Amino acid sequence: MKSKNILISLCVYLTVCILLSGCSIERKKQALSNANAGEMTKAIYNYLCSVEGEKVLSAQQESTWVDSSEYEMNYIYTASGKYPAIRGLDYMDDDFDGVNKRAIDWWQKGGLVTVCWHTGSDFSGAWKEAMDSEIVDWDKALTEGTEENKALLNGMDKAAKALKELKDNGVTVIWRPFHEADGGWFWWGKGGSANFVKLWRMMYDRYTDYWKLDNLIWVQGFSHNGEKIGKWYVGDKYCDIIGADSYDGGAQPELYKTVKKLNTNKPVCFHECGDNPTEEQLKETKWLWFMTWHSEYLIDNNSTKEINALYNSDYVITLDELPEFLKENMTEPMNDTDIITNNSPVYEVKSIIDLTDWLGKNQNELDIDEKYISNDGAFRIINVKGDLFGEECEGTAYFLYLKEESDRYIERIYIFVHELDYSYCLEEFKKLYGKPSSYGEEPYVESLGGAVNWTEYETDDFTARLESASKYDFFTVEFRYKGLDI
Repeated sequence: MKSKNILISLCVYLTVCILLSGCSIERKKQALSNANAGEMTKAIYNYLCSVEGEKVLSAQQESTWVDSSEYEMNYIYTASGKYPAIRGLDYMDDDFDGVNKRAIDWWQKGGLVTVCWHTGSDFSGAWKEAMDSEIVDWDKALTEGTEENKALLNGMDKAAKALKELKDNGVTVIWRPFHEADGGWFWWGKGGSANFVKLWRMMYDRYTDYWKLDNLIWVQGFSHNGEKIGKWYVGDKYCDIIGADSYDGGAQPELYKTVKKLNTNKPVCFHECGDNPTEEQLKETKWLWFMTWHSEYLIDNNSTKEINALYNSDYVITLDELPEFLKENMTEPMNDTDIITNNSPVYEVKSIIDLTDWLGKNQNELDIDEKYISNDGAFRIINVKGDLFGEECEGTAYFLYLKEESDRYIERIYIFVHELDYSYCLEEFKKLYGKPSSYGEEPYVESLGGAVNWTEYETDDFTARLESASKYDFFTVEFRYKGLDI
């Protein structure tokens, strides 16, 4: 029944797209390289083909070592109220269990997942090993039956087993192995184009014929070099989407044209970038998706204002705008492990004093619905608006609660403030609280937001701390209960 519903939804979607958007019927007929691909995988590929040239999908690569695995996703949501349509993951360091868990979770939220694999030539390690290792004898490694060939296949099988687990959970994977081969910096490109093509086809045949992985959409991603990529192309029968990456800013129209010149009739994606292109640039250079790289590439290169404008553009497809047939995968909405959605309450703030007055009050006094309090006692408000220090602004507030007997008292409030300048806030803090009790004389670097300045003030009841991170300004008000060590 579920397959039937998917097919009905897909037929409706394609009919509407042809009638209203003028998408190319020829592109609709583009077939997956694997003729035995599953129905959901076919439906997703047909959707992707229909989108190209009409809109662009948003995508974001995750990190797992900065704050939490949701660091980038929450940063985008805080800035824009939107999540990316595609989540990027990496099997590096053999993180098969962790990646699969997060991939399934994103899939069940109605999203798409793309997976790459930074790994050494023995299929262990991560980016460093991918850069530093090599295949000693390519002829032996690529010759069936040799010990070197068996070792290569055994290494490949590590990811195949993980991808099969995703298949068994109904997850389609946009699979992007051996990327940037033409750059020559990773081991899979150091043996030259001919050996690379053989390597790719070996993996393709192994995964498709031996492991029967019918849930993969294969992406061949070239580097930013954009030179002589034709000899690196693996062939129409061995991939479904092609693309390139660049960290030089903008939409890279010349790089896009270079990839399009391969004349494969396959969709073309911008599979990695640092500075996000603007809406106008993406309309001119019609990549299927853009995927921003993780951590500082997202935070330091893209302001919250730029992210907000891009993710709220009618041209950019976000998680909530993916087609209905993907929503059938949803098992639960974003829950208390995520930032609360826009349905959460909005508080109008008349002054900074309003916020400090909340400290020490409990949940009932503030009339806070229990559903907005997570298991760890965090209450998240989206869009705090009003006059802070006499200036109109808005931001995102996180309340942390201390549970005492039957009540939840506010312990801390974190306000991520947009629109206000750090130096202006600093002057207003001085007017309210006088001389700071401590401050950072020089900016220091931490994971949250890059370079950070901070100033702290003490009162009888609470500590007020103002911080400025490199890409946004925010202040933190921390309440300290009298006589209670917390």
